[in-house]
Amino acid sequence: MANQTAPTKSGQYEPSPEVVAKLAKVLDVSEIEILKAIGYAPKRNLIESVDDEFAALFYESADWSEENRNEALEMAKIIFKRFKEKERAQKETRK
Repeated sequence: MANQTAPTKSGQYEPSPEVVAKLAKVLDVSEIEILKAIGYAPKRNLIESVDDEFAALFYESADWSEENRNEALEMAKIIFKRFKEKERAQKETRK
């Protein structure tokens, strides 16, 4: 989506999370599909397996202050560590 009226570093229009959500609804596609189409979302297998809503949460954090993003990242690390330990324990009990 080139935008001649709103130049950016990349030369690409960078839609807000609200615009992405509206486009997805109107086009009847997921928000992650919109992000991929404009080259914003990473094209790795990991993102393919992530629920669209989960990926959208990370996209929305782009508008947050650095302090808030760092705090959210630390919280996510704690949660992921807890689930990793839980998964490991569950695998051990299945053996």
